[in-house]
Amino acid sequence: MRASILYPFRIDSPFEAGYAWTSELARRLKAQLTLFTTMCPPSSACTASIYQALAAAQGLYVKTYHLLPLRLSPVKTTRCFEAGEFEPALKTFLEGNEPLVIVMQSGIFTNTTMKSVIDSGRQVIILPEVKIALDLAKTQSREDLFLAILGQVAFYNPKRSFFNKLVGNQNFSNSLTRLFRGE
Repeated sequence: MRASILYPFRIDSPFEAGYAWTSELARRLKAQLTLFTTMCPPSSACTASIYQALAAAQGLYVKTYHLLPLRLSPVKTTRCFEAGEFEPALKTFLEGNEPLVIVMQSGIFTNTTMKSVIDSGRQVIILPEVKIALDLAKTQSREDLFLAILGQVAFYNPKRSFFNKLVGNQNFSNSLTRLFRGE
């Protein structure tokens, strides 16, 4: 079974930059991306809104990380759209699922929820504010952009295997080496 990265998002909050970075993380780790959100109340119009928001986020990912010119495959995703309030539904979802890592976007969650997820012992990445990520996207190459955002994240409960898998990517290793050499 492939490792899964969980990205919970809300369509009423800017999530596109976090989605793009998390998709790239999943691609680099050869992991499946699980997308989680809620519908309140569940309806076909709500589902359509979620898919429209995801299409816009996917467009930003493809453009920002240059997938088409480099002929890179998009990541495999699983979508989980639950009924109910966002944070309680996420808590229930996490009780029955064990992703490799959970990527959480700043500003979408209460501090209590973020603390609860971190205290559960799971690997958690907290992304920087959306504005920071979007500003970086305007000026960076795809490798440098990924590294610049990685340098801004807060990582909780890391396991060595996660970093070993991430650094095993040759392009990433080369970019990391350039970063520390100051090139």
